[in-house]
Amino acid sequence: MEQKGFFKDFAKYNRKILKKLLLITLIMLYLTFLITYNHFRNNMNYSIESSWLFGIISALISTVVIIFIFDVAWFTYKKRK
Repeated sequence: MEQKGFFKDFAKYNRKILKKLLLITLIMLYLTFLITYNHFRNNMNYSIESSWLFGIISALISTVVIIFIFDVAWFTYKKRK
């Protein structure tokens, strides 16, 4: 029962900070793409097309995971405080 309340509060919290969350996500997605594209292009010697593809996929996955982890951590910190 406590988990259900936690997820309801988490959803309300995310609705409240949605604009900030979207802005942070877009900035982080762009920066992560630049890093992963350059990694695949320069360090792994992929072609330009595959560097774009793998850079986008890697950036999407890592951005979603990192934003979710930081969002949950910040929410639990605020809730316990």
